[in-house]
Amino acid sequence: PSPVPCISVSNFSPLWAVSTPRFASLLRVNTSRVISAIRALQASKLIDVGGVSTTAPIKTPTGQQWDYPNAWPPLQWMLVEGLEGIATWMEE
Repeated sequence: PSPVPCISVSNFSPLWAVSTPRFASLLRVNTSRVISAIRALQASKLIDVGGVSTTAPIKTPTGQQWDYPNAWPPLQWMLVEGLEGIATWMEE
């Protein structure tokens, strides 16, 4: 099968990576990039009533386990931890 272009919550895993204390100074310098990434997440259609889907809805689902509306808890955890960490470092 050929690849199907879609938005995945894993695209936003850098938010988790930069939310650690080690990268706090990088986060403060690149605030506009972080805000752009958060806005892209809001527009991605990944966030739903029950949480965050692994992939955004697409015209023709692949039938794979990661198709919308399914979720993978480790990716949800990374996203939540990242957003919480970013909020903490931006408040300081």
